[in-house]
Parts: sequence; structure tokens; C-alpha cells
Amino acid sequence: MKKYFLIFTTCVLVLFNINVWADAYVEAEVHSQQLRLSKDGTGIAKFIQCANDKCKNVLVSITPATKGVLNGVEMDLLQAKALSRPGFVGVVYERDSKKVVTIGFSK
Repeated sequence: MKKYFLIFTTCVLVLFNINVWADAYVEAEVHSQQLRLSKDGTGIAKFIQCANDKCKNVLVSITPATKGVLNGVEMDLLQAKALSRPGFVGVVYERDSKKVVTIGFSK
């Protein structure tokens, strides 16, 4: 009986942790022209995000810790932007701090 209770409790805790992590980050598709990057790799991205028939303006900050990904290969953010083609990019940012974690480009 103790074994089943332990397994059940572990499963509940794992599911709870996955839900907490999923709520911590937000994904958005942004046009690359909406990214404002300086030469030191910092900047901002301003876009409109809609969910459940409600739209809001979102302003997120790009920090030196932001990772750039070009076709699945992680590289410097400015290098990834320079090698990518214009179009939409994938942005992952923290919900609370509004700091961008990753920007995914395509070639």
C-alpha cells in the first residue's frame, strides 16, 4: 500500500512541476522587423498577442543572456539574425519578467 501511495504522490508532484514550468514561459511568433537589437546584443521586441478574443500589446526585453537559434543550431544572437532570412521568428520569454530567453530564426 505504501508503494502505491509513493508512486501516486510522485506522479502528482511531477505533473504539478510540469504545469508550473509551462506557465513560466510564453511563446510568440513575431516578425523580424519588430526586433530592435543594438550592437551589444540587447534590445526590445514589441508586438501584439491575442488569446481568447483578447489582444494586448507586449513589450519584452532582449538581454545579453538571450540565445539565438538558427535552424536548430544555437549561436550568437546577432550572428543568427544576420544569417537568417526576413520573416517571422519564434520568441520565448518569461511571463513575469518579460525577458526573452530564446529567439528562433530560420534560414
